[in-house]
Amino acid sequence: GRGGGGKVQLCSSLLLCLAELVRSLGVHAISTLPSLVPRVLVHVGEGVAEVVVQSALFAVTTLLQSVPKFLGPYMCELIVKVCHEDLVSVEGAVSGRVTLVREASQLRDAIPRRVPSRMLVPVYKECYSTLLPRGKVSLLALLGMVGSTVELLKNEEFKVHQKPLSAFYVNALRYRAESVQVGMEEVLEVESVTVEGMAGLVIRLSEMTFRPIFLELLDWTTANASKDKTIAFYHLCDCLAERLKSLFLLFAGHIVRNTAELLARLHLDSKDSEGPSDLEESQQTPLLLSFILSTLHKCFLHDRKSVFLTRERFEALLDPLVQQVSNLTGGVGCYMERVGKHLAPCLAQLSTAAHKESYWKVLNRQLLLMSRHTDPQVRLGTVMVAREVYGKMGEGFVVLLPESIPFLAELMEDESSEVEQETRSLVAAIEDIVGEPIQQYF
Repeated sequence: GRGGGGKVQLCSSLLLCLAELVRSLGVHAISTLPSLVPRVLVHVGEGVAEVVVQSALFAVTTLLQSVPKFLGPYMCELIVKVCHEDLVSVEGAVSGRVTLVREASQLRDAIPRRVPSRMLVPVYKECYSTLLPRGKVSLLALLGMVGSTVELLKNEEFKVHQKPLSAFYVNALRYRAESVQVGMEEVLEVESVTVEGMAGLVIRLSEMTFRPIFLELLDWTTANASKDKTIAFYHLCDCLAERLKSLFLLFAGHIVRNTAELLARLHLDSKDSEGPSDLEESQQTPLLLSFILSTLHKCFLHDRKSVFLTRERFEALLDPLVQQVSNLTGGVGCYMERVGKHLAPCLAQLSTAAHKESYWKVLNRQLLLMSRHTDPQVRLGTVMVAREVYGKMGEGFVVLLPESIPFLAELMEDESSEVEQETRSLVAAIEDIVGEPIQQYF
């Protein structure tokens, strides 16, 4: 299949003949597989004419349809072949290659459906190790196959394979830490698919089964902590909180102390820090902060009965969260995005989950003090947060109004026009809540 045009056509025709023979013989072709399958797979690779690769893929499809239960010895090589980047990505591909990519995609869909799970699951780990150096495209293709396998497993099969599948995803979570030379966007893309896949697995696990896995991951994150491990862990937590909703609260208590410590340590102006660390110096710090804040926001959102937010946890998290209003890590643009998308919703949902006047007073007092920060950017961020928090409190905010008036009056006269303008919007929102003008009290 690597020679001239005549040999290419001959090789292609022979592969098609083999495919038809297998289709006709069915189980009677089993004895020929040790010599036949390797000869087919060798033609699925680099440097092979496209017409030959297409015929080889057709032969593989026929094997999957006719004798899927007898392909175990060749499964790892087959998966690695169909996850090759040339058979996954159509970027810059000519029309013939696009056809190959489509056929390989159909094969990746068919393998988890046709091949018994007892033959598939054990080889995924080896496939991952082989494809790891090849990069994002191949890994995403493999992760897609593993995710399909998890979805397709019947309950009895799942019980058999849940341990190796859990181990696969725990290992794949190390991708960020092990891919030093890979760009941040590429790492994030692979990691996102990994955590989504693991969330799909966790949904099917019992609490008793998942808890030790979760605690093992937390230990892995906190022992010899690095930015990469911590980001991967909280990326997973954010995804689990999204997918599991209130069920995630069964595990969220384990991360409260760690989140409080991280929020304090990742603060640009933190005076409690013992000096710069790998986490603090990293450009990835804003990403980690966004995952932590997003995770906590979802915890507060689904904590309908204040089962998660006990008094101890409220006290542990309140100060580190409010102090984030003055955390300018990542620069002004990054700060404003973090406040708008993550911090303001998080603190607003905290007030909803707390729903006690005594808690609201403490939260409001800390926010009001933050409004006197020397940096106008922080004052602007404070007003943005206050607007969302007060909106969540609704009519309950009325009891906090007397203490808030002097601070609002100061902000209305702020030297920064942006802060003044944002404060006017805040005051208008408050007037909607209380049902009367409040500027007369300034």
